[in-house]
Amino acid sequence: MTFGNFDFSTTASGAVSAVPATSITVSLLSNGLSFTLSGMTVNGTNLLLDADLFYSVSTTTVSFNGLGLSFNGAITGGGNSSVTETYCTGAAQDLKSSPVCAPENTVAVTNPPVNLSNSASFSSTLSLSVEKSINVNTTGGTGIATISTVTNTFNVPEPATLGLVGAGLLGLGLLRRRLKA
Repeated sequence: MTFGNFDFSTTASGAVSAVPATSITVSLLSNGLSFTLSGMTVNGTNLLLDADLFYSVSTTTVSFNGLGLSFNGAITGGGNSSVTETYCTGAAQDLKSSPVCAPENTVAVTNPPVNLSNSASFSSTLSLSVEKSINVNTTGGTGIATISTVTNTFNVPEPATLGLVGAGLLGLGLLRRRLKA
């Protein structure tokens, strides 16, 4: 898999400062990316901190057909933490400059309610564009909200599974030939 077209923007409201791009570390996993965030914490009343990450992922050999999203959002009191991911299959697109794609799909993780991992399946594709909105806030009252890790994984069909499907199709073809004879 190849990752590219990385971009970043952030907003903040209340007595909290926006998170700089240097506070995010991206690590390559065998099947995706891990984002480590420093400073994605709000503590007080009516605070909002939002970081948007944009990137694309592509492959030239085996297509992928799904993605996984997880995070360690923690809250107390009136805090909320969430990650909403918008993704577009097909040719890589710049979702920051042109935020509309077709088809547009979303997957989200939240706390509260506690939903720390989620996944989505889609038709096999060689490329995917992603916008990840990472949000911590205390707009529901006084509290604390924090996120320090967000992980994305991408599902690639296993070669063994493809081999079994191929063998099954070959067997059906031979059976059909035998029945005709």
